[in-house]
Amino acid sequence: MRLRTLHFDQRTHTVGIALADDARGFFRLYERKPARERLRRANQRAAEEIVRAIWDDRICLALQPVVDIATRQIVFHEALARIAPVPGIAAKDMPHVAEAAERLGLIGALDRQVLALAIAALRRDPGLRLSVNVSPLSVADHGWQQVFAAEATADIAPRLILELTESAVVQDLDAARSFVRLARERGAQVAIDDFGAGSTSFRNLRSLGVDMVKIDGSFVRNMERSPDDRAFVRALIQLARQLQITTVAEWVQSEDVARYLRAEGCDLIQGELTGLAAPYAVPCTAAV
Repeated sequence: MRLRTLHFDQRTHTVGIALADDARGFFRLYERKPARERLRRANQRAAEEIVRAIWDDRICLALQPVVDIATRQIVFHEALARIAPVPGIAAKDMPHVAEAAERLGLIGALDRQVLALAIAALRRDPGLRLSVNVSPLSVADHGWQQVFAAEATADIAPRLILELTESAVVQDLDAARSFVRLARERGAQVAIDDFGAGSTSFRNLRSLGVDMVKIDGSFVRNMERSPDDRAFVRALIQLARQLQITTVAEWVQSEDVARYLRAEGCDLIQGELTGLAAPYAVPCTAAV
């Protein structure tokens, strides 16, 4: 008996078909893939939840402090997306909502909503300074740019930091340059997030004219155990200092790592050591 297996994907499930030939002809065996089916259902639930949250004004902000490494004073907060179960009450902790939105093709709408919420928060609180993440898709998105141009007024933009992932820069350097130029013309600052995870060259980093780099936390987290990661982080800090770019170390979890970073000249730190993200206590509908 000869056995061969064909695989094909459908929208609702994945089925493996085994065709076996014998003297009487053939038969089909249908085999479900439980792990893949669970993933499909989880993705569907996540997509539905994000769409409903955007539609029902249930996207809220959680703010994580970024502090001066020497004084431990808060310099700004990173604004992260969270989903609240009911409009206007405290946000439910969903730390991976942005990652899910990007995976499911919903990141553009989420980015625009987070930007609007952040600008509304800055308008209400003149002492607040925020950073927001901008996905690779939103770098060239006219809808995002329209929200930014209309809402980031002269009194708001200087207190706003726009974080581009290094992957966004690598994917389309020309689009990244145009984005940085637009942001700085309005008075906002620009940071490269997850710095060190990609392949941004010295020349490209200098030509972009960004204000800040946020060193990828996977290197920072392992500094206590990995001489290679310590050397790499040191090189990134030295590169940024040479270009007069502010450095932020992410995922800082211990005083030992903070002391090392300070000795190497890092400017700011962010992570469990200095504060986790906490819900911003305002109604989710404030951006509307």
